[in-house]
Amino acid sequence: MKSEYSLGIVIPVYNVEEYLKECLESVVNQTIPFDEVILINDGSSDGSQQICEQYCETYSYFQLINQENQGLGAARNRGMSHLQSNYFIFLDSDDYISLMTVETIKAKLKGHDILFYASKIIEDMKGIVHSNTYLRKKSSCNQIMSGLDFFDRSFPENHIVSACMAAYKKDFLDKYNIRFPEGVYYEDNCFYIENIIHAKKVESLTEQLYVRRYRFGSIMTGDISQKKCLDKMYVQFKIWNDIRANPSIGWKENILCKYLLRNVSDTIWMIEQCEKTNDIKVQETFFCRKFIEYWGEICKNNLTLLHECNILLKIYKKTGKSNEAEYEEIKQQFIEKLKSKLESLPLKNKNLKVGIYGIGNHTKTMLRLYKKYVGKINCDYFYIVSDISQSVMDFDNKKQMIVSYKNIPKDVGTIIISSLIHKDDMVRNLKNIGIEIGKIYLLYSSEDFFDLVMAEEFIENEIENDAIRNNRYS
Repeated sequence: MKSEYSLGIVIPVYNVEEYLKECLESVVNQTIPFDEVILINDGSSDGSQQICEQYCETYSYFQLINQENQGLGAARNRGMSHLQSNYFIFLDSDDYISLMTVETIKAKLKGHDILFYASKIIEDMKGIVHSNTYLRKKSSCNQIMSGLDFFDRSFPENHIVSACMAAYKKDFLDKYNIRFPEGVYYEDNCFYIENIIHAKKVESLTEQLYVRRYRFGSIMTGDISQKKCLDKMYVQFKIWNDIRANPSIGWKENILCKYLLRNVSDTIWMIEQCEKTNDIKVQETFFCRKFIEYWGEICKNNLTLLHECNILLKIYKKTGKSNEAEYEEIKQQFIEKLKSKLESLPLKNKNLKVGIYGIGNHTKTMLRLYKKYVGKINCDYFYIVSDISQSVMDFDNKKQMIVSYKNIPKDVGTIIISSLIHKDDMVRNLKNIGIEIGKIYLLYSSEDFFDLVMAEEFIENEIENDAIRNNRYS
């Protein structure tokens, strides 16, 4: 197959001799060869350089560039500066690619700025990431759109930030001078948002052309450090500046709010896991104050979920007492959204038979909060469990009937899934025994990652304690 476009690949290399040959073999065994391969040896101290030299001697389209260790962003930038191809992709040297990568990409290219694709996952360390994490949503694939439209369609359920899962038009990146920040972690986040802002023609493929390896000691799985915390804040500042510098492209405020709050939530969580030096504390306070200055009003007016209220309250609290009125307003939004979630539960109807799947802490908390904020439960309800023998022994409420999910009464009107963590397994069990999807009530959507147990804890530790403190000193 002949293509009007040439395709190159940039591979930064740093101390990965154990995985490097598998990576490079996936490159040389393509059904259609790459037009050029740029290897950037970023100061490796193991046998990686020698392996690279062997491949360069064997394959004329390989080129090796050696440099002192400068980090992933600098290595990728160096590789981009040497490229001659119309398009190119990135490959991390401990990962590898499908042998159909070049053929698939060249068959699809029609002047795109960016062509996204999906990834498989292999794990040297189990349970780190879900196997679906790097799949592209079919409904957003095989359609040409702008970068911002792609962002709107993919966030949050299918939001994937990885520089290695796309082919880029070199002229496009050069036109807008899109490069990686150097010397910092999380450089992909900046690169991604700049591409989204400027791209006019992007498309996404369902094909899993990339194979990502999760292993001990890699950049992605290493321990949290003070540098990572500082870099995380730096990257967020850079993203905020890029967004604020391009207001005219048509950001949807509700989606932008979710994106900003999710990133800040990740950043604050990371800081909370790290040993706090004075430098970290000062930067965190400054970080939160700038967020409120830039985005406080937009986010306050676009809160839809409990966890969004929760993280915005955390941000305001970390800035001190200067925004008390706004803080109180968001607290009220949190309570109202909690009440709304509880009021939507089908527990009021006296003529309805309701099954509640689960008898653990999530169910107990749901019922406790319902009684506190809504009132009496009027429906005829019973409990559903996966393991009837162990569950009955552990359960302390003998008043309500408990049944196995395999023996649910036929006259049940609705089944409430009260667990965020186990909801997928619970739904699967119910579908397997023929329960109609219309009878299943999910307490949590795919966007939720803040459950009622967390909400109750937050109310007790923050909201009610605030009220006690205010009464004490008033």
